[in-house]
Amino acid sequence: MKILIWDIFPLENIGGPMGYLYNLHEYLNVHPNSQITFLSDLIREKEGTVAEWYNPVSKNNKPSKTYLGKLFRRLKDVYIKCLFPFRKTKYQIPSSIDINYYEYVHLHMVPHALQFRKQFPHYNGKVILTTHCPCTWTDEILSYTASATSKLNKITKFLRPIILQEECQAYQSVDYIMFPCKGAREPYQRDPKVSALFESIENKFFYVPSSLPDYNIDNSTQQKISEFGIPQDAFIIAFFGRHTSIKGYDILKEVGVRLLEEYPYLYFLCAGNGNIQPPKHPRWIELGFIRNVDDILPQSNLYILPNRETYFDLIALQVLRAGVPMVLSETGGNKYFAILPEDERRGLLFYKSEDKDLLTAMVKKIVDLYNFNSNEYNEMRQKNRFLYETYFTIDKYVMDYIDAVENLK
Repeated sequence: MKILIWDIFPLENIGGPMGYLYNLHEYLNVHPNSQITFLSDLIREKEGTVAEWYNPVSKNNKPSKTYLGKLFRRLKDVYIKCLFPFRKTKYQIPSSIDINYYEYVHLHMVPHALQFRKQFPHYNGKVILTTHCPCTWTDEILSYTASATSKLNKITKFLRPIILQEECQAYQSVDYIMFPCKGAREPYQRDPKVSALFESIENKFFYVPSSLPDYNIDNSTQQKISEFGIPQDAFIIAFFGRHTSIKGYDILKEVGVRLLEEYPYLYFLCAGNGNIQPPKHPRWIELGFIRNVDDILPQSNLYILPNRETYFDLIALQVLRAGVPMVLSETGGNKYFAILPEDERRGLLFYKSEDKDLLTAMVKKIVDLYNFNSNEYNEMRQKNRFLYETYFTIDKYVMDYIDAVENLK
């Protein structure tokens, strides 16, 4: 069996499909597997370099003074980011690459499904699609193009049904759809059209939980949290993610203000950006966009994952890998962790997404354990590291992935 990973975008150690495939690619560089091939490696082999995927951007960056001018630029921006990706087919692979050599081509972005079918109508293998968005691709991309002007947003929302129709066609065009777990479908199926479609193509779905490679921290180069003005005896609550409603940042903010008032030694350490402003408090520290989560995360005492909707957040796996206790909302892909053996997940506490009082109480419980029962607190850390080592290493993922694809036959 041969699988071709369709990585027609740069692989980076970040979130989303870029980071997901970056981790797999790095692992396979050290542990080659003859059944899995990356398209970018094939192109390097044939061409010596990798051509960049065509990514159009608007060249007109001058601010428009009139309402109609703003509307035109807004509609153009939505078209380029939302509809054009389904139609562009300018990416060319070397003619010496025979994709029919591969029984499966695995795509990792929704628009690539229609692109692939248009560009390679004679491919006789099976096409797999994995989408990494925390909700429908349509709503995810529209959130990036959101305008501060409500009138413009109302007008461009008329385009949503058109974009969603393209997304549904993408799901229909592939042979299989791989999700990390069934709960990850939940945010998609909030939309009645997508829910009905998924139910009608239920036989296309299969599931392989996500993973992360292990890591070693270099103490000589590790960034220390003392650099942020945090004292050594502080209790540190971490959150690394977009500062948006879907990520529950507003929930974190409200609960955090309560806790900061009660515990004078408690600090919040957050990274990421978004449209929700952080509270103005000397013990609420914002780092912006960072690339060294693995340095900072193990130095925290608790992680809060307050998503309203979630797919299968890789940060949750980073938290387990770091052996940090976690309080997480019981929604979407987060529900997968709740079905693991109860004794093994004692480092995880779950709450209903909007229940801020329960979230506050759970955080207080862990703070009290840290202060008055260090043995139980340290066991929570050990249990989370055990979960990672048992279920979410990348070598286990590769074995499960190959087995799952082979079973499609």
